[in-house]
Amino acid sequence: MNPPAAPRARLSHLQAWVAFEAAARTGTFAGAAEELSVTPAAVSQHIRTLEEYLGVRLFVRSAQGVSLTPEAQLAFPGIRDGLQRVADAVHGLQHRELDRIVRVSTSPSFASRWLLPRIHRFSREHESMCVNLDSTTRLVDFFSENVDVSIRYGKGNYPGLLAELLFEERVFPVCSPFLLSHEPMKAPLDILRTLPLIHDTTSQNEAELPTWRSWMAERGITDIDCSKGLYLGSMLAAQAAVDGRGVLLGRSVIVADDLAAGRLVRPFAHEARVPQSYYIVMRPDCAAAPKVAAFRKWLQHEAALTREAEAFNGA
Repeated sequence: MNPPAAPRARLSHLQAWVAFEAAARTGTFAGAAEELSVTPAAVSQHIRTLEEYLGVRLFVRSAQGVSLTPEAQLAFPGIRDGLQRVADAVHGLQHRELDRIVRVSTSPSFASRWLLPRIHRFSREHESMCVNLDSTTRLVDFFSENVDVSIRYGKGNYPGLLAELLFEERVFPVCSPFLLSHEPMKAPLDILRTLPLIHDTTSQNEAELPTWRSWMAERGITDIDCSKGLYLGSMLAAQAAVDGRGVLLGRSVIVADDLAAGRLVRPFAHEARVPQSYYIVMRPDCAAAPKVAAFRKWLQHEAALTREAEAFNGA
């Protein structure tokens, strides 16, 4: 059996009732106008409309402001509570919708080279959720921006935030297998002597990331010009290596999928660990939220699969 329809006459002039509630609570039409972002004249007109509609005077005007008439005082609690219930219901609808959206912030290189190729699997496993991905190099403010989860590259020191290790970073030379099959080489180091070097310019902003200069210095290599070649950001540098433009000192997470697919190979076994890692970062009070917990669990599962593939390719 369907519930009875609400008497529509009782719902007339809803905006005017909002103005009435604000004026009764603030004690002035000016105060109500400021709260509602309208003019005092508009509030006054709303009140006149209600008084004409009801045939009842609602306010007594004075130099100090306005006060409710006895009749209006009796009705005010019910009107106030009714409007609050409407506001609470609307708020609930909005938050149920927000609970479906996972707002994620990360760097463009991590987003394009690792997260985006996998995000469809999260959507397939959690059909009721949507991912809103913001790829940016700046550090977002969790307390003033609408961000649920961030994947950040650093040392895990984020005051006031909860950080979970996702990936440790390693760096090693990579190049296209096409280059190795088409360039005559007598010794392993001929790869570096013969082929152009690709420089990831991220290392210019991250002092502790190895560069070709530091990599060669640690191995006592002095007869190779380590300044030659292309200088590109992480995303373009990885793509240039895949396209056969030279040898890149690749970052493990950024080149993981290219190694797994055979688009890149590791001509040298040596790798260097760096102090920075990738972390899942979130507000402590939001970490247990269902959508955040689901996304964290999925990220860690995908990271484990990547590490397994890296171990296989490294071997």
